[in-house]
Amino acid sequence: MNKTEEKKMLPVVVAQVKKENTKEENYYQPDWEDEKTVIKPLHVVREFDYRTNPPTKTEKLSLGVSTSGKHSDYLVVEYDSQHLNDKKAFLLKTNAHTANFNIEMTEKQFRKNKKEWYEGAKLRNVYVCAGTQDQKHIWANAQLSLDDYQLVYTTDSDSIPEEQSLVDLKKTCKTVLYPTTKAWRKIFEEFFGTFRATFKDYAVLTSFGVALGIMFWDIFQDIAQGFAPVLFVGESESGKSTLLMLIAAIYGLDNSSYLSGDSTIYAVMKEMSSRLNIPVCIEELQPEVMSKYEQIVKNAFARISRARGKNDEIERLPIFTSFVATSNYFFPKPTMQLLNRLAFATLKKGQFNLDDFPYFDRERQKELSQILFILLHFRGKIPEIYAKIFECLTQKLSNKGRHISTLAISGTMWHIINSILNYQVVDLINMAVEYDKMLQSYMSAEVRSGDTILNDITRLVEAGKLENCTDWKLMRNSILRLNLNRFLEKYNAANPKAMMKASQFRLLVANDKRFDTHSISMKEINRAISIDVSENEYLLEILRKQQMWLTNPENSCDEE
Repeated sequence: MNKTEEKKMLPVVVAQVKKENTKEENYYQPDWEDEKTVIKPLHVVREFDYRTNPPTKTEKLSLGVSTSGKHSDYLVVEYDSQHLNDKKAFLLKTNAHTANFNIEMTEKQFRKNKKEWYEGAKLRNVYVCAGTQDQKHIWANAQLSLDDYQLVYTTDSDSIPEEQSLVDLKKTCKTVLYPTTKAWRKIFEEFFGTFRATFKDYAVLTSFGVALGIMFWDIFQDIAQGFAPVLFVGESESGKSTLLMLIAAIYGLDNSSYLSGDSTIYAVMKEMSSRLNIPVCIEELQPEVMSKYEQIVKNAFARISRARGKNDEIERLPIFTSFVATSNYFFPKPTMQLLNRLAFATLKKGQFNLDDFPYFDRERQKELSQILFILLHFRGKIPEIYAKIFECLTQKLSNKGRHISTLAISGTMWHIINSILNYQVVDLINMAVEYDKMLQSYMSAEVRSGDTILNDITRLVEAGKLENCTDWKLMRNSILRLNLNRFLEKYNAANPKAMMKASQFRLLVANDKRFDTHSISMKEINRAISIDVSENEYLLEILRKQQMWLTNPENSCDEE
């Protein structure tokens, strides 16, 4: 890429530091006083919520209230519209904060004072959450216009005072764009060069690319019809927490924002509703919650909101992002539906050399927030790049499925990085092929679980516990019609320490084409599923022998 092309791709960005007026005489005028009470207007916060359609706006007036008559003893109280309807509501709100509040003010004086407080307070526009909204990307301390790529900082300090934050600091997601004097290209070259030299596994590269793609989650959801959450699996000290830390640093998060690995489904869904295109980071998913997280993966992939509560107390939790998690454990019984909706990598201890990894240093981590800032410049190009990569992967990969869209999302992000640095950091085709091979190995393991069930059926038929014409029928010489409930009843009686439910049975064979678990009604055996046993010669022979006695018309079963 020559310099002219690069300028077209990356518009010149002017970083501006917005200086706030901190002079108290301008900031707190006018005020109201009596013998014991002083009230000074601080600020009006106008909060915008772009998660709603249409966007909503609320206002809150903050006043400094002193009951000692001293300006140095202010108590900050926030009032919303219901507290400012009349004097009574105002007094009730104030008294909830201090029992020493005593003020003589008529209703007319209150209305006059309220107007003056609004006029004297400093106006602040605040966003209810961080992320991409209103054609901007919002950090706590900066905003980037996605129309002209102008960047504005509210402060040049790492610690952000509440009055200078662009997002509500009471929320759990507080992202920071850390200013730096280092050139963005140097940050890019150092990080991705180090990253690629350290993490050489293609499943890791794929999953990391998908995690980067969360910054364009809203676009990918529309064009890919789904977005896969990311899971790094491995034993302790295998590097999975390092990967999570790097992803969080790029988005301007720190590890204090992580969810714990035993967080409830509701907690995770609530976090995915609290930010826009910013990942939810979950550290060390525990084995006892893994089965519950299958539903979260499916909900997050398809952007399905979750309801909580009863009757009129229902709280719906819409999804506006995805999550990245680490765990020592994988899902106990992964299905094709789950694996196709997940980007994952399995790490081994000692697989990656992290002895001299430079990004354990907190100052180096802060630099990484600039990576998000640069990648956001490509937002308008995402649909075009994704379409080309998806088409290419569809031709290259013989195994079709939802995972191709996940690979195309990761490929889109690595294509952008390759283009910025003007060399191939990651070979997109090799990455996709290797990830596809890994995924198919998991799929094959699922097919083998179907073989295990066929062996169980064989054993029960041999023992005479599954009876012809009562529990099963053999149709068209190779299709076994099986009453699933009766099979499970007899299987569980024979295996009390490994009992199985119908839902578990269906999960185990969900990706095995020999099993059709959609039940149909049949004579004698009632509702039955279908199993193609044409390739299981031993079971087929046993079933046919059991049917030989049916040549006697007195013993025959009716057909379907």
